[in-house]
Amino acid sequence: GINRDTISVIRALAITVDGGPIVYVQSGGSTTLSPTVSGGFAPYTFMWSPTSTLNDSTSSNPIASPTVDTDYSVTVTSASGCTDVATVEVQIGSAVTISVEPYDTTICAETSMQFTASGGTDYVWVEDAGNPSTGNLSAYNIPNPTFSNGLPASTYNYQIIVEDNAFPGFYDTADVVIQV
Repeated sequence: GINRDTISVIRALAITVDGGPIVYVQSGGSTTLSPTVSGGFAPYTFMWSPTSTLNDSTSSNPIASPTVDTDYSVTVTSASGCTDVATVEVQIGSAVTISVEPYDTTICAETSMQFTASGGTDYVWVEDAGNPSTGNLSAYNIPNPTFSNGLPASTYNYQIIVEDNAFPGFYDTADVVIQV
């Protein structure tokens, strides 16, 4: 007789891990790391490095509390043994950085000066309580107000606060001084 054997070939599906965009965290804060895993067979195992600022180095979504900018590497292994590695970059500090032109300026009386701020989506210009009663901005909630009506030999101080809808909770400020 003829003997027959059956051979099964199991092909493992590749696994892909994406660390995602840069994550920003304020100094002293924490954030949840959330890589995206696709392909392969669940369940997946996770190994994160460095481990010292993570609450659980084997979690799929550990909480990171870095004190300096840190690149976290995650190795993900599928149930079939396939692996992939990704990096999640965490930066300390604000995701919002303001730029304003001109920063400090001197203008002649009875002239105007337009400012241009950038770095976010929402702008608030705050007038110093000690400013003379004349002299004002054309608007206090836009990136490009115009200052006018300044008194000769006077100083006007403003603080601009910028936020960005893409980074809730983050903001930056700048001070602007106008000499007339």
